[in-house]
Amino acid sequence: DGLICVVCINPQQTKNMEPTHVAALIVHEATHVWQETKQTIGGNIGNESEAYAMQNICRELFDAYAARARRNSER
Repeated sequence: DGLICVVCINPQQTKNMEPTHVAALIVHEATHVWQETKQTIGGNIGNESEAYAMQNICRELFDAYAARARRNSER
């Protein structure tokens, strides 16, 4: 009854990447999450709603990546 998307980005494997490249990778993966979400909910989604959805998905992934990277750096 719900959609679950799993995004795996290992901070250890991206630690030498430029921050903008990591951000681009996260946006790429966020797009896949949005595509699955859109397919699941169906219907006509307006441009502004789609933009807010992408913003929220990206923010969640950025926050999760940052938290994981902080935990890894504390080890």
